[in-house]
Amino acid sequence: MPRTTVTYDLLFSCPGDVVDSCLPIIKEAVAAFNKVYGTINNTILTVKHWSTDSYPESGGAPQELLNKQLVQDCDAAVAVFWTRFGSPTEKYGSGTEEEIEEMLSAGKQVFLYFLDKPMEPSRVNSDEYKKVKAFQEKYKDRGIYWLVKNEQELMQQFTNHLGLHFLKRIAEPASAQVAARAPKLSVTGVDGRNELEVRQYYLLKSKFLESKREEIVSKIEKAQEIVLPERSLPDEQDQSKSMNPMYAQITTSIRQIEGLTGVEKARDISPGTKKRIQRFCEENGIAVEESFWNVGNLKASSVLTVPGFVTGPVLEGEDNEKKKYELIGDIEDDVICYEQYRDYFAALESCSIVECIVSNSGTMHDEDVDVRLYIPKGAVLPEFETPMPGGYIIDEINKQELAEGLFCRQATVNVDAYSDYPIDRTIDRPSFSLPSQSNATEELRKSQRIYRDTIERLFCYEVFVDGGYDVLEFNIRYIKQHRCVHFPTVLIFRTIPEFMNYEIRSKNSGEIVKGTLTFKSEEA
Repeated sequence: MPRTTVTYDLLFSCPGDVVDSCLPIIKEAVAAFNKVYGTINNTILTVKHWSTDSYPESGGAPQELLNKQLVQDCDAAVAVFWTRFGSPTEKYGSGTEEEIEEMLSAGKQVFLYFLDKPMEPSRVNSDEYKKVKAFQEKYKDRGIYWLVKNEQELMQQFTNHLGLHFLKRIAEPASAQVAARAPKLSVTGVDGRNELEVRQYYLLKSKFLESKREEIVSKIEKAQEIVLPERSLPDEQDQSKSMNPMYAQITTSIRQIEGLTGVEKARDISPGTKKRIQRFCEENGIAVEESFWNVGNLKASSVLTVPGFVTGPVLEGEDNEKKKYELIGDIEDDVICYEQYRDYFAALESCSIVECIVSNSGTMHDEDVDVRLYIPKGAVLPEFETPMPGGYIIDEINKQELAEGLFCRQATVNVDAYSDYPIDRTIDRPSFSLPSQSNATEELRKSQRIYRDTIERLFCYEVFVDGGYDVLEFNIRYIKQHRCVHFPTVLIFRTIPEFMNYEIRSKNSGEIVKGTLTFKSEEA
């Protein structure tokens, strides 16, 4: 007849030198336990190992993904070391060490064994073995490991330890287990208080923007150092007067033919470029003489345009003339970037931000945590209304992942970074267009789509309207006991409400956790 069984997942973790010899032993011991004790107690143990219970996934470091797929869902672990320690991860000396720490920090049982059997010296990696011995020394006072001489003794000891641990868990009433270990979730500010500090961005005075300004000033000074003689070439009108009338007419007609190679024209700094750079200089107290714009006898020769390819004019003149002209062009581009960063930062500074965390102060981890925020309608700024960077800076912002730095918070000693963002599925499709078919407007739209996709991925809140509230909801897949996790992003507000309510639903919490947070305005 149908019956209810309890299944415990047992993680097997080890470096590569023992997996082939020890994994079958662990599986055999677990199968024997299930046959003798499990069936009659409606309890089943299953062995999990990355080689059979993980799958390819992108969006994070390999061990981090493995932890989410496999490690964090297991109820206990058995780990075995011999002569190898394993490959290092981002956080620990090896994947096995990180898996052990993950289990211990979650308050879960770890069966740890060290094989003390001999091996040919020529096959031993001394550096790896030193790491194993150092790890063993590190845990000698924690009483969580056992020395075994060979695989047969491992089988005997593990079978004995398995029974001692799980028979006790089987005999213990479920209610007692729940009472002894339970999560305790809440939402607070980053300081742990229920009164949230309201802050503003201070980006207009940032080192980043100041470095942009200083770079422009430095280039202006370099351009000022390039002193050139006044233009000595006669202008086109003077040239025409000295020519035979018929020849002058032919020359003028040739100059009007678009894209014809070899036609030379004097090259000067455009009025628009002058105006933009002069505005920057006035704002920064930089005196610019009229000679600053002098590029000597610089000329530009137009180049024949071949169908399917676009080429610009070729500068002709002395090296210093070309250098100064190009330097002034760089200054103009830098000024545009500086102004667009300033506008972007000013738009962000006009808003207020609040940083929140989800805390688990209980004695047990929790999973599938849904956090729901109830904010008075119209106060919070939707992600689609966050400012869009200008066309000159958006590619740099995308490449440098500046949005992550502005809107997300990194891990600290006490608070973990949020890591359950949707997988970035943006595909940079190759273009097979000829150069002449490339469209600056379309390229800008592409960059804007990339930026907007990034914002949507970071602000991964489900948004609803419930009466007089805007409701924001997000999920945390796993949170350890005695740990905190940042929200996916800071919360951005148009206006500051008096309060914000929250609800938390999770796998291991029997009730809906509810609370109210208030706001306190304070300068950052």
